[in-house]
Amino acid sequence: MAIWLDSFNIAAYRHLCRAYEEQGDYNQAIDIYNKLISMAPNMPDLYSNLANIYYIKGDFDLAISNYQTAITLNPNRTWTSVIAQTMGFVYQENKSDPDAAISAYQTAYVLTPEDIDIYVNLGSAFYDKEDYNNALAVYRQALELQPHNPKIHCNLGFLYWGKADTEEAIKSYELAIKYNEKYDIAYNNLGVIYLDDLGRVNKALNLFKKAVEVNPSYALAYFNLARATSIIGDKVEAAKLYQMAQDINKVTQEIDPRDIADKISELFES
Repeated sequence: MAIWLDSFNIAAYRHLCRAYEEQGDYNQAIDIYNKLISMAPNMPDLYSNLANIYYIKGDFDLAISNYQTAITLNPNRTWTSVIAQTMGFVYQENKSDPDAAISAYQTAYVLTPEDIDIYVNLGSAFYDKEDYNNALAVYRQALELQPHNPKIHCNLGFLYWGKADTEEAIKSYELAIKYNEKYDIAYNNLGVIYLDDLGRVNKALNLFKKAVEVNPSYALAYFNLARATSIIGDKVEAAKLYQMAQDINKVTQEIDPRDIADKISELFES
């Protein structure tokens, strides 16, 4: 009705878009955003909002195109940096294009070099590209800004682990845990190193138990705890833990369900 009374009522169009989004009617929302853009082509948030809808619909190319337009309009450095990081995430996670992701994150870095998340994302993109030296350089630069940041230490642990530098990986994961005693991923990954790389089953057991203690919805940690438990010969307890991993994984989808089913079958073979 507001639009009928005033066909240039920008606020009414915006609210209508949000209403369609809340209903899950993304096609109608897209149509309204395109109408808005034709009326106000220099409003960057319209493009970023439209990009978000395309992302939800799985149309990543159109999402990227609209993020790029929003970045070009650049209303302020902080906002534009966030959009550049979002675009980098789409390139990295959905387009499997680490080079484009790196370029987007570097754009964000130029805009807000104090934002620690950029270093984390940029290092991850370099890692995906198997450019470990640049990833290491980025994480070290991040630690100069925040030496006690547990996420950076955890990412460093993963990097060293990928480089087969077990000793440095352990040190980094232990620092991540030191600075965040509830860091479930660090406990789990460190447990995997002790279990699979060093064969220290009891140490691994304790780490996996800690991981599920701080995060009872961590399917992968239950899976690894079950693996360690089966090694010490407690097949019944291992089966229970695999079942817990299987139940949680139906929601979190961290693991290929076939991997859990195969492990359960292996427990009682022969």
